[in-house]
Amino acid sequence: MIHSRISQLGRSVISLYLFAAPVLLTAADVLHYYEYFILSNLAFKMSLVTYVISSFGLAYLFEKRALYFGLIGAGLVTLGAITFSAISTVDLFQDSLSYGNFKKEDMLHLKNAMKESKIFGAIYLPSMYAFPLGLLVLSIGIYKAQFTRNYLAILLCVGALVHTIARIIPNFQFLFISEAILTVGSFLTGIYILHYKKLD
Repeated sequence: MIHSRISQLGRSVISLYLFAAPVLLTAADVLHYYEYFILSNLAFKMSLVTYVISSFGLAYLFEKRALYFGLIGAGLVTLGAITFSAISTVDLFQDSLSYGNFKKEDMLHLKNAMKESKIFGAIYLPSMYAFPLGLLVLSIGIYKAQFTRNYLAILLCVGALVHTIARIIPNFQFLFISEAILTVGSFLTGIYILHYKKLD
């Protein structure tokens, strides 16, 4: 028995957000690589919004045995998205300063000072761990749900873990591999949502 009845239009909207979230995230990193920092920051913040909406959309579809995982996962994704948004604003500020009349030593001192800040640390911790942990918990919900395949949960778990490692290292190749995995997992989940008849 499915927990929520939802129309084809509703499923299409949730699927659209599932499609858009990893695509925007990838676009943000590509734009940042080519030093389009403002556009990159905008795409990144848009991707965070789509991840939050798609996470709650998935939770809305989960039946009772998966609903709790969906809500907890969506909540963690939201916490991570809020703090990630703050971090991305700081990164934009640093990227903008790097094109000013500042020496490399000045920029290094600024970055070190911000990393040692307790306030920055309080923001950094949930941004790095709440977001991927939320995706992992959502993956458990997907694993228990009726409208997807179990391997999709594994794909999202692997994508979330690799993406976290790529952010910590940081490693651009790892980042794109993780985003490719997340894109495939999100797209397939969205397709299953659209075609699973029992949701009607």
